[in-house]
Amino acid sequence: AGATIAVVDAQGRGSPEPVALASHPAGDGDESPSAVSEESHGAESGPAADGHENGRDDAGSVAQPDENGASEDDAEREKRLRESQESLEEVLMRVLHEDLPGMNPAQVRALHWHMSHLEYSLNSDLDEVCNDGWDQDDDFAFPGEHCMVSDGGLASVATGLATGLDVHLEKPVRRVSYMEDRVSVEVAGGRVFTGDACLVTVPLGVLKKNKIAFSPELPAAKREAIERLGFGVLDKVVLEFETCFWDHAFPVIGHMSVEPGEHYMFVNLVRSTGRPILASLISGRCAERMERCSDGEVVEGCMVALRSVYRLRPVPNPVASVVTRWRQDPLAGGSYSFIRAGSTPSDIQALAAPEAGGLLGFAGEATTTTHLASAHGAVLTGRREAQRLARLVSSSWPKAPPSQAPVT
Repeated sequence: AGATIAVVDAQGRGSPEPVALASHPAGDGDESPSAVSEESHGAESGPAADGHENGRDDAGSVAQPDENGASEDDAEREKRLRESQESLEEVLMRVLHEDLPGMNPAQVRALHWHMSHLEYSLNSDLDEVCNDGWDQDDDFAFPGEHCMVSDGGLASVATGLATGLDVHLEKPVRRVSYMEDRVSVEVAGGRVFTGDACLVTVPLGVLKKNKIAFSPELPAAKREAIERLGFGVLDKVVLEFETCFWDHAFPVIGHMSVEPGEHYMFVNLVRSTGRPILASLISGRCAERMERCSDGEVVEGCMVALRSVYRLRPVPNPVASVVTRWRQDPLAGGSYSFIRAGSTPSDIQALAAPEAGGLLGFAGEATTTTHLASAHGAVLTGRREAQRLARLVSSSWPKAPPSQAPVT
């Protein structure tokens, strides 16, 4: 979840290697890194780089919208806008309104459990999520079983990609200035890095909080896209016990909580870690409320839930625990993006579109319409932008103006 900006100098001015600026290492190993930066010449690795023909992330294509924002006729645009204003929860409640009065309390809690599970995947309450487009990336999901990077976590991916780069930690970016042929990045303390191009991969939550000043100001279409898109929160409470009191054959333990979303599921990490560890998942407003509590209060809430599930056996207190607070992290501002009510996938395209003739690029999970809210989406968009920059960093540049054509 490191906030990263890469400054690329095509002529070797300044630093002999592209410079990656990160405010801290790329996470604690249990969260998806929100951005990965690569050297521009890394795009030359071809098809083997990402498994796509010609080394392109065709599924995550980026195109700047036209002046009207769409190619549909007026009636279709109006219909799409109206649908985009309706939340997923509104549609679900409308569909279920005839069935809800006849449900008993246990059935209502079961319904809330499934809704909480959907909120976990979207890292937001369903009344925030747009009904039109919330699942538009499902057709592009990769097949195969879920897995966990147990040796070093996902931080090891960022560490490996950073090999050979000049990475400056504890240097939060304050300002990005872009001109016709140069880009400069100012970090805390006043130091300025300059280059021919800049790739911004900070989390959408950082952009939403205006933590970085852009000079000149970003175009209105991009600013409005940043405002409209959703950026939720998914927190985890990791509990390690002295012994395993649960059936470790089950991958998850479901809890139909009275309060929807409150420690609704515990992930069994025995198989992936070899240790008696459970992780509670909390998202949306429930996670934001939890972040205002002390670690002790959060862990106690987990134990109340676990003891309500295992009433007939002793449940010991954990010997160690970790509580994440991604919404409060100033270098993240949340966990990952989603299509919020009032936004559409075209906002993702507007966010991803390069500026200044291609000199200022944007990557990260929030810049792909097909793999948003995922670690691999962040990696694929990093490769997409590396390939685009490689085309700019050619023998004719900067003598000839960079191409402004849409990039895939």
